[in-house]
Amino acid sequence: MRKHAGMKATAVLLSAAMLVACGGGQGSTAGTTAAGSETTAAGSETTAIPDSGSSTTAAAEAAGFFNEEGYPIVNEPFTLTIGYTADAGQGDWSTMDWWQRLAEESGITIEFVEYADGNAVSLMYASRDYPDIAIHAGSDKQIADAAEAGDVYNLEEYLDYAPNWKEYLDANPLVKASITFPDGHIHSLPAIQDRILYEMRDMWMINGKWLDELGLEVPTTIDEFYEVLKAIKANAGKGSIPENVIPYYVRGITNNIGGALDLINTYGIRVMAESSFATIDDNGKVEFNYANPDIKEPMEFIHKLVDEGLISKDGFTDDRPQAQAKSSSTKEPIVACYSEYAGGGNGEVALMPLDSGNGKTPVFRAQTSTLMRNRYTVFKTCEHPEIAMRFANMIAEEDWTVYNFFGEFDTYVDKNDDGTYFVKDRSDLGQLFNYSPQNWAPELMTRELSERIIYAEGHVDYGRNEAANQYSEWMIPKKNLYPTFVYSDEKRDRISELAGDITPYISSTLSSWALEGGIEEGWDAYIAQLNSLGLEEYLDLLQQEYDRFLSNAQ
Repeated sequence: MRKHAGMKATAVLLSAAMLVACGGGQGSTAGTTAAGSETTAAGSETTAIPDSGSSTTAAAEAAGFFNEEGYPIVNEPFTLTIGYTADAGQGDWSTMDWWQRLAEESGITIEFVEYADGNAVSLMYASRDYPDIAIHAGSDKQIADAAEAGDVYNLEEYLDYAPNWKEYLDANPLVKASITFPDGHIHSLPAIQDRILYEMRDMWMINGKWLDELGLEVPTTIDEFYEVLKAIKANAGKGSIPENVIPYYVRGITNNIGGALDLINTYGIRVMAESSFATIDDNGKVEFNYANPDIKEPMEFIHKLVDEGLISKDGFTDDRPQAQAKSSSTKEPIVACYSEYAGGGNGEVALMPLDSGNGKTPVFRAQTSTLMRNRYTVFKTCEHPEIAMRFANMIAEEDWTVYNFFGEFDTYVDKNDDGTYFVKDRSDLGQLFNYSPQNWAPELMTRELSERIIYAEGHVDYGRNEAANQYSEWMIPKKNLYPTFVYSDEKRDRISELAGDITPYISSTLSSWALEGGIEEGWDAYIAQLNSLGLEEYLDLLQQEYDRFLSNAQ
């Protein structure tokens, strides 16, 4: 990829007249701008979509528009139709500079179809009205069913056209196993964010400015933490501490963002908020610490904080925007301690795991979302999958990956002669969601690349990267995290059914104990209810699937 400095953004051309090879078959969504605005009755058919990809590379080259190496990828007008779902904060992909410049350099015209929600995506799969490529549009089951119907390519057959992906997957068998479907094929490429600052879910922060005003040190034990929270409440309305201060903001107990899991972890208990709620013990067995009586101790402490007004009860009913408005307010901070991706710029400092006094080594929550599946699925409506895979390879190049996450070169990023990237401070960081697709694209941020990224001190990821290195000695090791992978067909639905009953019951019960107390008295009934909901079967199925996953990585 040539350097981006001086490149001028051009529009992603949307002329249907430029459609050449992809998107011209059954199910084409070319030209639609809203999910479901034009559909077919193809869902009534049971035959597979014809394999338009039977065209070979030689045929593509003979057509005079495909280059197996170098850029542009094509020499004549050629269109790829991309169907996607965006994050709630993202803008229209067709106006994003990143996509426009990819189109310019690749020579490929991109037509976008945005699916407004899960129902629109479901309609796309049900009607078989496919784009050429789906990015973050399709569950494991939807993609597996489409593959079984013959509508999706086996991407491992085309990895020679995507050497960046091929090399990475060959070197990382666990990642390859994570994206391999039960039929033994890779039907979608992932997004990889192998940065240490992504291994931790949130930073656990406390307002250092208020501690300084009160002459207090950052707490290192649970007892000190309790005294700090009491002191902040006692000094509401004094100095810069507002009258309506919230000493510790918790958004429910088990929420992945803003919950109380960091506090539970500090008691030496591995708990997660990802889909299964499970972790792995040191012997490779599935463990479920939400049914471990050790969780009583931190839950009783949480109730004590709620009862004394040190944790706001409102947090248990607040939605995500309400939580962010309170915890991350930069205009008038009202929260002293909270868990979030990054601080609100109010002098927060990272709070390290605390010594609970129970003799167990504290741990700090990690996450598995350094790998996000189903970011690039190629449907048989695309006549030249080799071109689609060359495009996926282009996206995975280092410069394009850095550009996607941090903005254009020279303006926001400097590429140094030694291969490092200097990411500059920027005041409009939130605008990146209107500039590039971020985690929604099939990017390839390897650990080796991430270690060559240098952040300016004012950049949000500077503090997060520093904190991640501080937290690293406590972070739950990857071997103890239940990995993300595709469940087998025969077990997927049952696991989902059981989880649909078990996880909300746990969340509501723990929240009730936090607000009202009673965990000791209610524990036996809680365990009995979990068992009646099928906890034993659930854990057995998770173990079977985990063992299968490990065997696939051999």
